[in-house]
Amino acid sequence: MSKVQRLNKIQQVSMYVVYLILASVVLLVAFEYVIRIMYPQINYQGNQRSMFVENRFDQTMGLKLNSSGEFFGKEVSIDEYGFREMNSPSEYDKSWLFLGDSVTFGVGIEKDEIFPQLIQDEFPSIKIWNTAVVGYSALDYINVVRNFVPEHIDVEEIVLFFCLNDVYGNLFLNTDVSAGEKATAFLKSNSKLYMLLKNVFFDRSRVYALHDVGFYEKQEAGIGKHLDAIANIKQIADQLNIRFLVVVLPYEYQLRVKGLRSPQLLLAKYFKDNNIESLDLYDDFSVRDSKVYYLYGDAMHLSSYGHKVVASRVLQELK
Repeated sequence: MSKVQRLNKIQQVSMYVVYLILASVVLLVAFEYVIRIMYPQINYQGNQRSMFVENRFDQTMGLKLNSSGEFFGKEVSIDEYGFREMNSPSEYDKSWLFLGDSVTFGVGIEKDEIFPQLIQDEFPSIKIWNTAVVGYSALDYINVVRNFVPEHIDVEEIVLFFCLNDVYGNLFLNTDVSAGEKATAFLKSNSKLYMLLKNVFFDRSRVYALHDVGFYEKQEAGIGKHLDAIANIKQIADQLNIRFLVVVLPYEYQLRVKGLRSPQLLLAKYFKDNNIESLDLYDDFSVRDSKVYYLYGDAMHLSSYGHKVVASRVLQELK
């Protein structure tokens, strides 16, 4: 084969590769477009990293004051206190403090449909502080209480909405992000096709639940200090004559298989031994198909209906 023939062959192969790449890109874009039309219930799962700030409450991170950004595909506004904006009274004599993570923050849900707002709507003369932030754990909750409560003497109740993954350490801003993590974050924030495929082939809800249930069953190191942080909140609340309630939220897969309740049993025993008032919502979520309570393919984050269920049950306790 002559040199000219070799060059022509290389050019042909190169053009074939280019055409193949372009065809693949066009096909993926077409699939993405179709999925967005056929499955509007699929939500994104990315969080806007630029919204977070360090040392908001001691070593605990928080959100930028008077800012806005995208969480799970929904535009979210943050108020002058660094909390998710809510419709709440400007004048009040008493207030309630809500503690929680991304579930209580209400990722993927409009602000009028999250359970803190639904509860707030029933108490127009009481200010509800929804201090929940994506990624918080029990160690962050105690930091919030220690810094927030002394400056707000009108707080009469503290309600901690406990998710089973609240035993994984303090939230911190990770600036060392790999290329793979950046790519995954981009897909989670922009591709419903990616979210569909991940749910169909990997069932991440099951994976998350089994991992965390095993974490509790093995009594892994770290659980104790997180539960003790909740006991410390109880001590602070007792000293200030503030009612303290812990609401335990279930995972979707726990409801799907009707079991795996060992984490709830461990928590119930700990709360009873430490005289902590608690409310387990497992039975309240067992009435209908498990997936109706949660976002698409999600292990823990609630749908609009799930937020209504939480609000309805908690309102019975608070009233």
